[in-house]
Amino acid sequence: MWTYEEEEEEEEEEEERKRRRPRKRLLWELEPDIKGMNSNWKQQERMAQERISWRIVVGTLCFTRCKS
Repeated sequence: MWTYEEEEEEEEEEEERKRRRPRKRLLWELEPDIKGMNSNWKQQERMAQERISWRIVVGTLCFTRCKS
């Protein structure tokens, strides 16, 4: 027979197992695209602050990825 305390312990163990470092960080995933645009991370950060410029960049990336 199980108790409420045992169930809590099992849930805590599951939560501990779920915490892991991401396999890839965002920068690592975006780095090839940024290099392909002859840009750097700082320029992209500034552009992300400008809504219209960011939409153009994301639209371009989505379009080029869909074609290949």
